[in-house]
Amino acid sequence: MADITEQLSLFGGEEEPRTKKEEKVKVVEKPQLPKVEVVADSKQTFLQPHYSSRVDHLLDEGITSAREMAEKLIKQFGATEDRYLSGKPRLYASVCRYLDHRSDIKIVESKEDKSDRVYERIVTNR
Repeated sequence: MADITEQLSLFGGEEEPRTKKEEKVKVVEKPQLPKVEVVADSKQTFLQPHYSSRVDHLLDEGITSAREMAEKLIKQFGATEDRYLSGKPRLYASVCRYLDHRSDIKIVESKEDKSDRVYERIVTNR
């Protein structure tokens, strides 16, 4: 059944009665995303797995500067070239986080201006 409403014209003429249109609203449910378990110690939480293995390889080659590692990941392995205004690669922070959470690697030098960190493997006597 249509709902009829009257509207008076300010100009004196009578208008045809209008029928109120019903608006249909479609409710769309958000799809459920699968739950992902994040392990705090996992090196994959900081760098993509193929980049973390590249960082390990760069350490083995004797490269100890986190900034240099980030630059090599960009130039040699196609990592993102996004940079901060200072020119430092955004990937630098991820490289540092990855190395900081490794129990077999320690910071040897951290520059005061935070432009770079130098790391080395901890040698254990077995």
